[in-house]
Amino acid sequence: MSTFLDKVRKTIARFHMVKPWDGILVAVSGGPDSMCMLHVLTALAPSLNLSLSVFHLNHRSRPESSSDARFVRAEARRMGFPFVLASCDVPAHAARNRLSFEDAARRIRYKELVRAARKEGKNLIATGHTADDQAETVLLHLLRGSALTGLGIPPVRGSIIRPLLEVTRAEVLTFCQEKGIPYITDETNLALQHDRNRVRWELLPLLEKEYNPRVRKHLCKMADLAWEERQVLQQLASEVFHKIVQDKEEGMVSLSIAGLLEVPLAIQRRALRLALEIVKGDLEGVGFDHIENMLEIVHGTTGKRLIIPGKVQCEKIYDRLFVTGGKKRRKILEELRPRLIESPGRTEAPEWGIAISAEIFPREDLPKGPFSPPSRIAYFDESKVRRPIWLRRRRPGDRFQPFGMEGTKKIKDFLMDEKVDPRLRDRIPLVVSGEDILWVVGLRTDERFRIGKETQKILCLKVEEYA
Repeated sequence: MSTFLDKVRKTIARFHMVKPWDGILVAVSGGPDSMCMLHVLTALAPSLNLSLSVFHLNHRSRPESSSDARFVRAEARRMGFPFVLASCDVPAHAARNRLSFEDAARRIRYKELVRAARKEGKNLIATGHTADDQAETVLLHLLRGSALTGLGIPPVRGSIIRPLLEVTRAEVLTFCQEKGIPYITDETNLALQHDRNRVRWELLPLLEKEYNPRVRKHLCKMADLAWEERQVLQQLASEVFHKIVQDKEEGMVSLSIAGLLEVPLAIQRRALRLALEIVKGDLEGVGFDHIENMLEIVHGTTGKRLIIPGKVQCEKIYDRLFVTGGKKRRKILEELRPRLIESPGRTEAPEWGIAISAEIFPREDLPKGPFSPPSRIAYFDESKVRRPIWLRRRRPGDRFQPFGMEGTKKIKDFLMDEKVDPRLRDRIPLVVSGEDILWVVGLRTDERFRIGKETQKILCLKVEEYA
């Protein structure tokens, strides 16, 4: 077996990239790196009991894009592998979403790879990044002010593996030449309007010539050390996270602020990234500044909030940090639409999990007081209540006059003062009469609708669990 294959095998073993009987979707552009990777994995597959499928994305960015796809399809079939083709107008997508071509291509490529892997029943995705790609990426990230977390290309990230990450592009080309592996050349890799190409063809050669001929090796070593240290820090952060998490469900995580502040700042940042990743599903669009802004919320006053890309909200409520968002939460809120309350009568509101019974009777039939703060039953002066009566959730700017108080108060402030769990505030039902709030169900009625000496008829609302 060649030295090149031995080197790749060691990389695979070092980072525990595969185990026997894994299925790998191999991302093949048709260039030398990906074609080399396909042949290397083919050579290693029998001893590791791997099954392979080939994936190609037609970027539709060059006149030759379709012929590139035909070339990869032909090679996959010649080698006996299933072939998956995806196609997307990347330049148009980049223009619509105000992204660079490189960023748009990367996002689409990984999205389509994950989709294809699921369809093909493959649990791993292999990409052909080399040590040269690693050096270029580290330099790009340093220039852009990246944190340690995103310094380089990780050898393993979830289901994605990079078997060629410790071999150079020169070694790849030599292997292709020795083995007669065909490949195509993408001339856009020479275009200097792309940042990576400028680093590849201008900056790195300049650094090698003027500063250090081994700069690529040193950059890769930096990425390697950063990855190893990142793994340790991430493990520590995971342990801390599970100790300080107060609640966790789809679309919401709350953390103990006191527990968070007990650990070093580096672990705090990673714990916050974990919370975001759980709620959001990924960390797309989340940068170092967003984590720093979250830390400002942690150290700020209660009620401070922040919106993170992906419509995720970070809010400090007393001794907890709440990270909320996700499709499920939005769906729940969308389902809580206003519902007309039959008065008199019984109204079922299964989406709220309750039913409300409304009854009208003479003043003399009112049970003897004094009445405790309303939890399941509330009484009102029927003559002051305008019809129709609705059940709805809170809206921005909602105010009412809490029973026993002279002035009005925002519902938002009232719920905060009552220390209502932030997860539940949008699900607290309000009974409203016109624009007036009669009852914050389970908490407080409105002073303006209280029973007085002049009251003749009573409106009684009773809430019970919907079954």
